[in-house]
Amino acid sequence: MRTLPYIGKSEYCYANSIAMLLRGLGESLEPGSIEVMTGMGVGAAWNGTTGMLLFDCSAPDVGITRALTQLGFEFEETAQDDPEVDPIPGLIDRLQTGPVLLGPLDLGLLPYNPFTRGERGADHYVAAYAADAGTVYLHDPWGFPCIPLAFPALRAAWQAETVPYRRGYFRSWQVMRRRERPDATQLVERALTLFRSIYESDSPALRTEGFLTGAAAICHVAELIDAGALGEQARDFLTGFSLPLACRRALDMAQFLLELQPAMARLKTCQAALLGQTQVALMGHDGDAGQCLADYAEYEATFESLVLGPG
Repeated sequence: MRTLPYIGKSEYCYANSIAMLLRGLGESLEPGSIEVMTGMGVGAAWNGTTGMLLFDCSAPDVGITRALTQLGFEFEETAQDDPEVDPIPGLIDRLQTGPVLLGPLDLGLLPYNPFTRGERGADHYVAAYAADAGTVYLHDPWGFPCIPLAFPALRAAWQAETVPYRRGYFRSWQVMRRRERPDATQLVERALTLFRSIYESDSPALRTEGFLTGAAAICHVAELIDAGALGEQARDFLTGFSLPLACRRALDMAQFLLELQPAMARLKTCQAALLGQTQVALMGHDGDAGQCLADYAEYEATFESLVLGPG
């Protein structure tokens, strides 16, 4: 089935924030390509405690560092061990030399966003570009440009106390310059090496913590759907976040791989179509959501085997 690249709203907060930082250096990179190089579209994980299925096996903060490294940029990443140390003076200093990517932030503590309703623990990333006495100015890629945010509000959200994967406090990235300019072939080779490491390391690490991963995770959710045992919260998470995000990622990966890895690109295109069908079915319209996810799992197993190669 033919398709088109997707342009529109999606939960690409860190990829969009990276793209904004790079634009400040005169570099124009598509957020879709940046997202691929984070490795965040690889694999799947089912958390039995929360009842949530994610179509990835990594954390976004790790993915940001991976993407900037693989894309050939020199950057500074900072974080603190002590949440009592004020991060604002250091941020003000860095903003004198260029924009800074901040995150994870606690989405529920961003007072300008009318859609969060104060829920805690959801992660988010923004691009800060200036500061004055008492205020930082940022672009929030969820659709809120030119936001003035008072230092106390920023500090509370940036501490990200309830974000599960947070490592330390007040993490940030500032891109200094381009170190190298890898060509398309090098980028695909680097991406596949990254994908391989995620399947070989990140996915097994999650399994040791009790997660189901890969095709097994997806099949488990398909079985829950078929048995009528998927909870309302898990269903809402899939239809409101996880499925559309995974679909966008699959399309972007297909586009990224198309010229040099056409077989992998076709698998990703098929997966994107199945995720769209699952979305419609779970919303109570046409289709069999369990069967769509079961078919998706088969493609996922095939994609993983191609990435890992013989042996």
